[in-house]
Amino acid sequence: MNNYAIITDSSCALNKTLRVRFGVDAFTQGAVHDANGEDIKASLDWENMSPEEYFGSMAKDKKLYKSAAPSLEAFKATMRPFLDKGMDILDITISHGLSGTYNFTLQVVKELKEEYPDREIIVIDSLRYSYAQGLLVISACNNRKAGMSLKENAEWCEANKNRIHESGPMDDLRFLARAGRISGAAGFFGSLIGIKPLGEFNGEGLTTVLGKAKGKEQAQRVSLEYMKKTIENPEEQIILISQSLRQKEAEEYAKKIKEEINPKEVIIGWVDQFCGANIGPGLCTAFYYGKEISKGNEEEKAIIADLLSQK
Repeated sequence: MNNYAIITDSSCALNKTLRVRFGVDAFTQGAVHDANGEDIKASLDWENMSPEEYFGSMAKDKKLYKSAAPSLEAFKATMRPFLDKGMDILDITISHGLSGTYNFTLQVVKELKEEYPDREIIVIDSLRYSYAQGLLVISACNNRKAGMSLKENAEWCEANKNRIHESGPMDDLRFLARAGRISGAAGFFGSLIGIKPLGEFNGEGLTTVLGKAKGKEQAQRVSLEYMKKTIENPEEQIILISQSLRQKEAEEYAKKIKEEINPKEVIIGWVDQFCGANIGPGLCTAFYYGKEISKGNEEEKAIIADLLSQK
């Protein structure tokens, strides 16, 4: 009953080592293109360029990239080998609020079900991005290994995806501003005076700014304390930290998390190319399971406000 594949896309940030370790069967590859219109396949393994080169070009040269969802044929090419083997599929995509990938996947599935009427394909909108999406994929793989059926696993993912939190600062807002994630004026203002927005996922699959820390020290302290107040069963968890040209900060953050929260494991990795096109350099954020995120982020905003008010 567990003869099903788990598929995701190139916004999950899981490199080959992690995909093999946890048993991710495949991913559908999107693309990024620069201001000159040059298309680059969004690699999870950085074969086309180093992450330092990618994010460095954005930081130093102000080079812009735009993400592009996979083509319909790319989705079909990823799924067909498993369907041909008589396998069902669980596909976990990037948030519909950040990309058209989820809707494209649904369109492809509708077509493929006509070709493979006996096969089941379930698509999950993760409502997350990068390592947060990757965390849900890892959980799905672990669930399958533990014996969950396709339907049980899909139901678990739907029931638990809104428990995945993010905690950490973003200290360069220019690329988020250009991507329409924050107003241009706010992006310039934040970069100019060192304000570090502290974000959290909302119910629409986007990130909401809960508050703004002043400087690195306050941002790190508040992020760690916020995690303490929202995480559940840390000793059973793998916490994933995404960073874009913030390796030192990520290592410092991981050290404090291990010392003060004591999770099962902490993994640091690069923001993937697909999501990185809109995020740019400057992210250092941890992803983990915790209390279900409240409607309108009311509870989370209150926690951050209280933490920011403390000296």
